[in-house]
Amino acid sequence: MKKILFAFAMLAMVAGFTSCGDDNNGNNKGEDMTTTQTFAMSAKTRINSVLIYDCDFTATFTAKYADKTATLALNNVKFAEKMPAVNFVIDGIKFTQEGSVFTFEASSVKATGGYTVGGLKGKIDTENNVYNITFYVDATYEVLLTSPYNCSDNLPSGSDNQKSFAFKQSTEGAQKKLRFAMKNMKFVEAMPIIKEIAVYFNDGDGSTITNTATGYTFESASITPYFKYKDGATEIPMDSRQMTNVKGTVDLVNRKFTIDFDCMGIHWKDKGSLYL
Repeated sequence: MKKILFAFAMLAMVAGFTSCGDDNNGNNKGEDMTTTQTFAMSAKTRINSVLIYDCDFTATFTAKYADKTATLALNNVKFAEKMPAVNFVIDGIKFTQEGSVFTFEASSVKATGGYTVGGLKGKIDTENNVYNITFYVDATYEVLLTSPYNCSDNLPSGSDNQKSFAFKQSTEGAQKKLRFAMKNMKFVEAMPIIKEIAVYFNDGDGSTITNTATGYTFESASITPYFKYKDGATEIPMDSRQMTNVKGTVDLVNRKFTIDFDCMGIHWKDKGSLYL
């Protein structure tokens, strides 16, 4: 453990960074142009698949079209409890692009402070603000970078009536929060499609949200769902339709989720894969 803390303490010596470039919102209109965008991110640090720390921060992504390389600058990030927050910049990441989605894969690239980042892979969707990136620092510390918002692979657009799921994490003070939404749902054949059902979990306030090495779990003995019957409508709390025995998992490493609950005499279980 002393060696681990010493290695992380060395990261605190990483110098600040300066990034520049025109923000073109992902439009590649010339080889000399760049895209720069700042995101809210979460980081999990693991050693041998065991979670040792997680934190929230911002990151600046810059794509340079001249050589198809990107820079990912993690601003004020921590990788362990006892290390101070630092700026950690990964440069020279080769990417491919399809629309607003940038895909990365690199066996070895350099980061500030002389550290080597290996096994880097992942994607950033700059339009939908969804991202999932993993890498190793000096072949030891595995870091997972994810967006607070995650959704199922079948997220609908426009008037699409396809069933989908969405998760939105947040933190207020020391309290973890989660908004879980099910879109375009019907639980029995005879019922009409409900445009959206949302449930708000507040850790320690009747609900439990637990961080894991790959994501998080959530549960509540009884919680009030909120309904929308069409896009743009106001959410309606349905106190008479309590969801009970609610439990779910979100696995950001393996990109999958589960949900299980009871409501109005119906036991509902579902699972699926996550976008990006």
